[in-house]
Parts: sequence; C-alpha cells; structure tokens
Amino acid sequence: MPVKPSDNSNADKELKRPIADEANRAWLTQLDDFDIIAVSGPDSERFLQGQLSCNMDRLSPTRTLRAALCNLKGRVVADLRVVMHDDRLLLLCSAGMADIVLGTLQKYQVFFKTELQKVSEQFVVLGLVGNEAAKALSAAGIHAPETRDACTVARGAAVIRIEESPARFYCVLSASHGELASTLSSGCQSGSEQDWRIADIRAGIAHIRPGQQDLYTPQLLNYDIDGTIDFKKGCYTGQEVVARMYYRAEAKKRLAYLALSNSQQLPEGREIVDSVQHPDGQMHVLAIMPVPRD
Repeated sequence: MPVKPSDNSNADKELKRPIADEANRAWLTQLDDFDIIAVSGPDSERFLQGQLSCNMDRLSPTRTLRAALCNLKGRVVADLRVVMHDDRLLLLCSAGMADIVLGTLQKYQVFFKTELQKVSEQFVVLGLVGNEAAKALSAAGIHAPETRDACTVARGAAVIRIEESPARFYCVLSASHGELASTLSSGCQSGSEQDWRIADIRAGIAHIRPGQQDLYTPQLLNYDIDGTIDFKKGCYTGQEVVARMYYRAEAKKRLAYLALSNSQQLPEGREIVDSVQHPDGQMHVLAIMPVPRD
C-alpha cells in the first residue's frame, strides 16, 4: 500500500471517491497505453527467471505475475505483467517501453532457446471496472477471476484481475476477437483511459514510462512491499542490490498518493512519478515523499 501523505487532509476521503461511477455499473474503455512482447521457446521461463523480479515457478494459466526488470545497479528498467497466453508468454508494459525492454533482455537472450517479439498490434487491451464488472463478463461467457492477479482465459481473451475492490480487470484479447469487445461494450457504460489511469494512481500503482527507466529503485516505487518483488526466488539481474536495500536499509522515501485541488501545490522536495488532472480540476498525483517518522 502507498504511504499515506501526512500533509493532505483530504487524501483519505479522496481515496474512496468513485471515478467514472466505478463502484456501481460496470464501465469499459480501450487502453492504448500498452506495449506487448511475446516470449516463446523451450527456455522462456528459465530465461525470464534470471531477469525478472517475480518467481516464474508461480506463473500458470490462471495466475499472472507482476514483475520489475532491473539493471545491474538494482534500478527499475520497466515494470511488467507476465501472462500465459496459448503457447507464449506475454509481457505487458507501458506504451513506448517495448523496445527498451527488448534491448535489455536481448543482451542475455543468446544463452537461451527463446525468442522475443513485439506483438502489440496483435492484441487489444480493455479496462473493465465496477461492482457489476463480473456480471458483464459472465454475460459474455467468461468467469471473472476472483483474486488479485488471477486470470481466466476464455474466448480468445485473458481476463486479469488488477484490484479486488473496486473490481478492476484487464481484458487482453486478440485483435481478431472484436465480437467479444462488442459484447462487453453492450453491457457496460463507456469510461476513459484517463479514468483508468487515475484509478491506478489512487491505488498506488506506478508504471514506468519512456524516460523513467533506470531512475528509481524498487523501494521508491513500493515494489518491494506490493508483491512485485519476490524475495524468496533465486538470483536475477540486480537482485543483490534490491535485496540489500530491503533487508539492511530502512526506507526513507516511498511512493504516496496525493489529491490536490487547483489551489494546492505539491510540497517542495517531492518527485512526481505520475499525475493526471481530472476534468473537475483535481490533480491526482503519485509522488516520492519522505516516510513520516514517529
């Protein structure tokens, strides 16, 4: 969970305020802020086990993994979601990051029987939100996964639960499966990608975008406490530095959510990782802030 900001008295209330009526009727939007990389070949899982912060042994058709790709200094190159899809593994990352991720992974690819390919154009990613989202999926013939990071594969789509409350799902479907997208749209109201991004910010979910690679340690982004880093797995690139910071260094700064009105300014010394301004004028911000001390 993100650190609660101590200098914003409205933050707790704002955390509970619905965006795009997300707590009621389901809403759906196409998410274009994605690149997708396909990893295939007999050594794919073993290859990624040595590069990503997640434990690939825990990946299954019904379970996705959140991961960080780090450099040798333990700084985050990209954040990823790993998904089993047919006979390939899919790596979901922010738009514009695929070439950066590929350039990093290809340094080590030569030692493994695995292939890497950018396949963003082959898929459509939808964002589905709301307490009625499970009903919308059921009407489309898909059982909604019930726990965070769980996945249901049906009708050519991988449906991944991002949050439990409010319910949020990624729907990753082949570009040729437009019928499923139409079925879901008919049972949902229309949302916006801006609303989805605000929901990510309010949940304390930080995504690395072009220009942010190699800037942050996992600790600054709360990846060490939100399940992105698996400290029980074996070695991976940057693991020694990441583990040392977690076990031997107390975090002095962490990621925090702030909701700022038009009249409020971000306190000095805070570094913005992500921000979106809602049409109502309110600014939703993820910033790296000092950890309050008792």
